[in-house]
Amino acid sequence: MEKQVIITIGRETGSGGLEVARNLGEKLGITVYDKNIFDGIGEKFDIDTANLEKFDETPRKRLVTRRVGAYSNSPEEQVVELQREFLKSRAEAGESFIILGRAGIKALLDFPCLLIRVFITADDEFKIERVQQQADFSRLQASNYIYWMDNRRRNYHNQFCHVKWGDPASYDIIIKSNKLGLEGSADMLADYVRRRMAQD
Repeated sequence: MEKQVIITIGRETGSGGLEVARNLGEKLGITVYDKNIFDGIGEKFDIDTANLEKFDETPRKRLVTRRVGAYSNSPEEQVVELQREFLKSRAEAGESFIILGRAGIKALLDFPCLLIRVFITADDEFKIERVQQQADFSRLQASNYIYWMDNRRRNYHNQFCHVKWGDPASYDIIIKSNKLGLEGSADMLADYVRRRMAQD
C-alpha cells in the first residue's frame, strides 16, 4: 500500500468480525492479526507463548492484581503489554495491518499513520443463528453465550482502553454485518479505507 494504514476492529460475538477482517485483509493486501499474534510475539521476544494464549482478551482479576511501578502480577495485563509492544514494532517497521480486538485502539492511537477504527455489530437473530451453527447450541445457549462473551469483551476493552467498547464516539465507522453480508461488509470497508487514504 502507498500509505501506512492500521485498522482496528472491535466486534460483537456472532457478528462475523473475524471473517470480515480476513476478507478485508485480502482485499487490501495486508496482514490480519488475531490469535496468530502469538506467533509473532513468540518469534520477536523468543518466548513460548503456549501458556499465554489462555489470557488472550481476558479481563484482569482486580482483587488479585497488584502493581509495583511498571510491574504487574496480572498475566492478563502482561499479555496485553506483549501484544502492544509487538503491534508497535510492526507499526514502526512501516507495516500496514488489521488488528482484531486485543485493545488495539490503545496500542496505536498516537502512532503517526492513518488509523481507522471499526466496530462490527449485527442484528440479534443473525448473531444467534451464526453461533448456533458454529457451536451446535440451542437458541437459549447461543443467546447466553453471546451475552457472556460480549460482557467479557466489554470488560476487557474498557479495562485496557481509554474509550468504551461499542460506543459510537470511539470509532470511525460502525457496520451491521448482516445488512450487506460478510463479504459485502468487507467490500464496503475496503472502499471506505481507500477513500480515507485518498483524502489524507
